[in-house]
Amino acid sequence: MKQNKLTFQSQNLIVDYLEFKFNVLPEFIKQKIVQSFFKLGFNSFYVDKKYRDPVQDSIQTNSNNQYQIQFVVNVSSYWNGVCVAFPGNSAAFFYQLSKEKKIDWNLFDSANINRFDLNYIRTIDPSQERQVVDFFKQSEQIIHSKGINARINSTKKELSLKIASKRSNRSAKIYDVGRKSQFLKFEMEIRRTLIADYKSDFLINDFEKIEDLLTREFLNYFWKLLPLKNNYTDWLSQRIRPIINNTRVSIQPYISTDYIKSDRSKLSPVSLKNFIMFLKFIRFTKELEYEIQKFDNILYRVLVFRVKDFSNVCDSMFKSDNNYYKIRQVKQFLRQLQENIFLEIFNDSDFIQILALENQSIIEMDRLTGIPRVTLFKQPRSNYLVARIVLLEDLFHYRYPFRIPDLFELDLNNQKLSKYENLVRVEFIKIFSSRDVQKPFYIREFLNTYKISNQKIKEIKQIFIDIIHLFQQYQLIEKEGLLMSNRSPINIYDLNTSNISDGIILYEKITTNLSLKDKI
Repeated sequence: MKQNKLTFQSQNLIVDYLEFKFNVLPEFIKQKIVQSFFKLGFNSFYVDKKYRDPVQDSIQTNSNNQYQIQFVVNVSSYWNGVCVAFPGNSAAFFYQLSKEKKIDWNLFDSANINRFDLNYIRTIDPSQERQVVDFFKQSEQIIHSKGINARINSTKKELSLKIASKRSNRSAKIYDVGRKSQFLKFEMEIRRTLIADYKSDFLINDFEKIEDLLTREFLNYFWKLLPLKNNYTDWLSQRIRPIINNTRVSIQPYISTDYIKSDRSKLSPVSLKNFIMFLKFIRFTKELEYEIQKFDNILYRVLVFRVKDFSNVCDSMFKSDNNYYKIRQVKQFLRQLQENIFLEIFNDSDFIQILALENQSIIEMDRLTGIPRVTLFKQPRSNYLVARIVLLEDLFHYRYPFRIPDLFELDLNNQKLSKYENLVRVEFIKIFSSRDVQKPFYIREFLNTYKISNQKIKEIKQIFIDIIHLFQQYQLIEKEGLLMSNRSPINIYDLNTSNISDGIILYEKITTNLSLKDKI
């Protein structure tokens, strides 16, 4: 799990088409290609594009072969060469064989990589075809406003949105597969000079570079063109968010948080404290010196630190200044780390899924495998209590999807936060740390759940408003939200303790002034 490397597997991208361009393809080279790939499970076909409906004839086939390779001629009137193409799942299989070093690249010595397609498939509800059409119309309007061609095609066989011209180095198509209202395929075609230079990376098996750069190309393209507030781009927001949010260096001090499924249930005082301390613990451990050890072929990071140092980090949330009390609270928290704190707090995390993909030996985790051992002791000739913690190394390379201001520092008057200030801050983080770009804050329900007294209600509402303003200052939310009471839009700087009573829907701002193709 490497911090800055994206992979096709981690992003659920599929190689869907691969094409080589030969200006001249001698017959003996062609036969070598046919025979080589026949042994690998490919049937070969001759495809003539001279006519509107291409003519396809078999060259060498076997019913046991599941894949195909095409030799395409008459691609255009001004070029007499041959394209060797691998369509659909044949392209995915070719790519897998390449990673396994089973492709004889000498066969393609005189060819350029001419086209490489990637796609992402999102399931759709059969009852939501009308919403797909609305999504296409909304996307078409946004794409046109950027000066790029886009066209909706609606026939009995196809419902699609085509983006840009095939004459450009990149284009895309989004379509309802088979118009069955089951899957929406987001497909990008990368062509000519944009893909040709990757041939040298294939030759040296640098698939880490290939996948990282092409994944960024894919995500960046759709991110810049599609409406992120739409339900059908939820997958895109979730992939962009951890990359972009980790560039928000202006947020200081900050805390990182993972996805949380908000069930809007009441938090106990212990759960509230664990939540806050764990958020602080994530950042605290990243700044410590460490050593790496391997257990069962898995890397772990061993950290040793004074318990008092972490107690100082959490100082703002302790109700007493007594050092003995604070140390006791931290000791209790550290012992609980071996239980299920991570899974209980980050109950919608991608961490375990990614971990399972990259560490096939890890089959299931009914405990927090990330923190398997905590030891507390005093060093000889020292009065300081020391903690030794063994954590899964991958925890330090996981891209947390949210980087937000540390809301649990002392207030502007250097006073400790009140019970209600902590409560509102945790509620805000829980709601904000959801996968959806739309963040609904049910304030009236929150007040009823915690049985807030009438004397405190106005104070609680103002705390919510102050945090909303802070998040907007850091460009984490849009300036305009929707009031729960009547679903009317409102500028967040027009909020007051009266109009926010029922609640408000805020929209996360995933900035578009960066490029995912940059080294992030």
